Amino acid sequence: MATRSQWLVALTGIVIGALGALLMTDDRTNRVHAQPASPLVAIPPRVANAAPPPAGPVGRYQVSAWGAQGRNTPAHGAYIIDTQTGELFYADQSTKPFSLGTVEKK
Repeated sequence: MATRSQWLVALTGIVIGALGALLMTDDRTNRVHAQPASPLVAIPPRVANAAPPPAGPVGRYQVSAWGAQGRNTPAHGAYIIDTQTGELFYADQSTKPFSLGTVEKK
C-alpha cells in the first residue's frame, strides 16, 4: 500500500505538471502566423515561334531518392536512370554510384 509521502510526491508532481502546462500555453506566447500573400506577378505570354528546348543533358537523368531510419543512423540513397542510354545506377551514403545494368523495353 502506498504511504502518505508517496501520495504527497505524486500529487506534487501532478500539480507542478499542470502549472507548467498552463504557463506554456498562455496567451503571452507567440503564435504562428502565415506569411502575407505576395502580389500576383504577371507571367509573360508564350511566343508562338519559340525555340524548342535544347536536346541533350537537360532532363537526361531521372532520380528516385529514398531514406530510412536504421538502428543507430539514418540510411539514404538514390536510383538514377539515364533516359538516353537506359542505364540504371545506384548510390547510397557509403558508396559511389555504380551501374545496376540497363533497362530494356519488352
